[in-house]
Amino acid sequence: MIWKNVLPRSMPEKRRRQARKIWPPSERPMRKRKNQFSLEDFKQEMEGCNGRISLRIPRSLHKKLKENAAMEGVSLNQYVLYKLAK
Repeated sequence: MIWKNVLPRSMPEKRRRQARKIWPPSERPMRKRKNQFSLEDFKQEMEGCNGRISLRIPRSLHKKLKENAAMEGVSLNQYVLYKLAK
């Protein structure tokens, strides 16, 4: 008799799952994907960047941006971020 994919019952359940690679969704081990960073990697990369920038612009441009943001119903900050990201 040929036994395929049969693991001994004496082996602990968790070890049998590892051997067969059968895991309930709540217990699946997290695998690092290609180009995936850990939280520590991200924090280290973002060190020195606080998300703020001071920018001097002409008053006429500031007024135009503020008016456009009001027409769109968003804050000046949101409007400028939208325009920069575009």
